[in-house]
Amino acid sequence: MKRFFVFGALAVVAVMVTGTASAASFKGTVMAKDAKRKALVVASPSTVRTVRAPRGFAAFHVGQRISFTAAKRSDGTYLARAIRASGRAKRVHFGAVVVRSEASRLIVTAGGSVFALRLRGPATLGMRSDGLEAGDKVDVDADVKGDHIEASGDHVDQTGHVEMLVLEGIFLFPKDDGFDLAVVHRGLVHVSVPTGMVLPDFKSGDEIHVVVTVSAAGNFSFVKGQGEGDGKGKGEHAAEGFATGPLVELSAFSVGVKRENGEVFRCGVPAGLDLSVFALGETVKLYCALRDGQMVMLKLYSDHAGVGADGRGEVMLEGVLTEASADAAALSLGDNSFRCVNASHLDLSPFVLGEHALMGCHLADGQWRLFKLQNDRASVNAGSEADNELTIYGVIAERSTSLVVRRDDGLSKACAIPAVMDLQGFRMGERVKMHCHLVSGSFVLVELYSENAFAKDDGSAEFTSYGTIVSKGENLVVQREDHSLVTCRVPTGANLDAFPEGTLVKVHCNRHEGVFSLAELQSETAHIVLGP
Repeated sequence: MKRFFVFGALAVVAVMVTGTASAASFKGTVMAKDAKRKALVVASPSTVRTVRAPRGFAAFHVGQRISFTAAKRSDGTYLARAIRASGRAKRVHFGAVVVRSEASRLIVTAGGSVFALRLRGPATLGMRSDGLEAGDKVDVDADVKGDHIEASGDHVDQTGHVEMLVLEGIFLFPKDDGFDLAVVHRGLVHVSVPTGMVLPDFKSGDEIHVVVTVSAAGNFSFVKGQGEGDGKGKGEHAAEGFATGPLVELSAFSVGVKRENGEVFRCGVPAGLDLSVFALGETVKLYCALRDGQMVMLKLYSDHAGVGADGRGEVMLEGVLTEASADAAALSLGDNSFRCVNASHLDLSPFVLGEHALMGCHLADGQWRLFKLQNDRASVNAGSEADNELTIYGVIAERSTSLVVRRDDGLSKACAIPAVMDLQGFRMGERVKMHCHLVSGSFVLVELYSENAFAKDDGSAEFTSYGTIVSKGENLVVQREDHSLVTCRVPTGANLDAFPEGTLVKVHCNRHEGVFSLAELQSETAHIVLGP
């Protein structure tokens, strides 16, 4: 199987486009069927299409050549108006993106569908060890075998890699930091939901299609999605709403309040938002607004706490003091407990464990931080503006003397870049974690991390990049897909003859004494390791 070093973002057509195209005529070969959607996956000479055929679905089979007239739906699939069979094919050729690689099959996505390709022969062993992973683009020549298609390993060629793709399948249930999705038959993938992002109101068993990003490790991260029935009748909902009553539903992705008339008012919750200060059954007020056709939480209040969708909140609790240290303060609240980090380094030594106390905390950057502790013995108060640290997750939006990172909710934060830090390993638009300290009234960058790089204010850094060699000598210069350059010093005595200019490579560099040095270089045909 051929291997190519082709990396970088791929512009993916959004799965939720509006409008419906007029009908057009197409030809192709049926290579998979989806009984739930009454859909045929059809390979044409230049593309793959998913054709909904609710009336004649059962009459068509894998391997049939068909001619059809169809109109494009809002989800990118096609609704057939007429289909005619015109013979059978023994082979089918198509391009796809790998979703999951298994022992005897590949699960791939193309044309708005996820389907399986069976693998056969000893060549498949070499292909699997060669490392086909989620996000790899493949070019396939497959044989039609009864009700399925299959190919040997030497007929599945990797042609590149994408960082974003579309999945469709059955929503199973929320799990850990996201949800599980069933694809094809017995296929299972996990999709994480980034902090601050709102998951649509998916229910177990819903047929959904989602846009996801793919990490270098082959993990999926949610970007956006919708169910099969979404987009209908959304105009009937109010643009915003609120409800007051007992809290009857509370999960990582949704919240529900029961009104006086018995109706439950539900809203989506941004992923990663900490609502642990609220308890089922307590009286709350819930405010929500319509976003992309879904009611999304704006604020949730009770008589002791309030949390907003921007990740900010405040809580005042009374209970028995169980911790009072330089690290944190905690209260026992009967059946529950609550703990706040002592980020402001308040002196809690006057407080005695086991005593009754009033504790106030602010929610910021996903962490409850102590700002007040008070009882008959003592009282400390850091005030509402005591935070001197900033941690933010998002994408790099601007880089000059300061680094600007934009969160998924649109909020941007800027931190000054110390002269000792070199951020050449980071790209514009790349997802990062930024950590900053407040110095003389301004935030200054302390640490920056991405999937392929890190940099710290002590001068240490390293990165891994993919691109084309544009020059070499004392320094190796590689141009990435976005045309930005990275430069690494070549260690004395290193022989790079196997890597001529113009070669596609993976380069890894470490920073020592203010200079990035080449540690590893790999192409399709050569690989050297020069340092740790």
